[in-house]
Amino acid sequence: MSAKRLWCGALCLMACTFESTPSTPQDSAPPQETSGDEGGSTAGVATGGPVSGTTSPPITATAGGETSPTLGETTGETTGQTTDETGDVEVKPGCPDPLPENWVLCEDFEGVGDLASHFSAVDGSGLAIGGPGFESRDALEVTHFAQQNWVGELLIRFGQGPSADNITQPDARFEEVWVRARFRADRGWPVRGPGDLLSVDGVEGPDWAATFKARISAGQSEPAVRNSAFSCVFGSQHPCDGTDDWSLLAYLGGEPGQVVVFDESVVHQWHCAVIHARLNTAGSSDGLLEVLVDGQSDASVTGLDFRGSRSDLGFNVVSIPTYMESALQNDHRRYIDDVVVSTESLDCE
Repeated sequence: MSAKRLWCGALCLMACTFESTPSTPQDSAPPQETSGDEGGSTAGVATGGPVSGTTSPPITATAGGETSPTLGETTGETTGQTTDETGDVEVKPGCPDPLPENWVLCEDFEGVGDLASHFSAVDGSGLAIGGPGFESRDALEVTHFAQQNWVGELLIRFGQGPSADNITQPDARFEEVWVRARFRADRGWPVRGPGDLLSVDGVEGPDWAATFKARISAGQSEPAVRNSAFSCVFGSQHPCDGTDDWSLLAYLGGEPGQVVVFDESVVHQWHCAVIHARLNTAGSSDGLLEVLVDGQSDASVTGLDFRGSRSDLGFNVVSIPTYMESALQNDHRRYIDDVVVSTESLDCE
């Protein structure tokens, strides 16, 4: 099953992407019993020891396509960028070696030859390696093709969950994470927000069924990001099966941010977003989702019930989606770089 089928949700996604009022799809779709261990073990939570997780055959992935170097206008006016004596971008990978102890993973997109073999799953022709990146030569380049709402999605797996290639710490369960990424667009970006930006989620079962999502996005008239939380776990029941999950996900809440990052005067500069997400204590509504943008606390939602009574679930995938509510008239590019997942607080430095 393709990542596109798992994550886009077509018409429902159009309704959910920039939703600002709660919905309760579980009322119209009775939850089904799940075979998961409702009690769950606490061993191996975050960076702890092994806990057996659900396994399944690897997801089928397809490589992202190449993009034309003539699209848009790439400039050297990228915050933090350095050049060598020839004027070329100096390669300064964004991932330290070794990684800090609390970092789960770091992806700077340097030296990535084939997206499909490097990541757990990638789908769509609008994803490629391009640049310049943030203080480096390469970044993940997203080309929004004319008249297309969706051009691809890249998934980075970590922690317990469905089996796939390239999973970081597959025996650990992560209940609280900080996820940081850098982003910018080419000069001439024609709208404000590019739609979906970044998400840290939970998936379960052979078809990577959604359990919960903590994400940031920005509508095409919005100069700042907003956060949104979703869940498909109701008590101990998990009706999502990986085929039409967006129609079953419940919107838990969200908040628009205030830090301007998509205005035409700054959209071509590198910006930073940190998602801090914490799952609820099983049976309680004490989860949270907060966002830091360019070093400023920007949006926060508390009292979230991500996983019902399922203490065996954790965050296990970073998603880089590309859905736009309204397609662009011409091809335009944007970039993502230096994606970090940590079990301790991150800032934008």
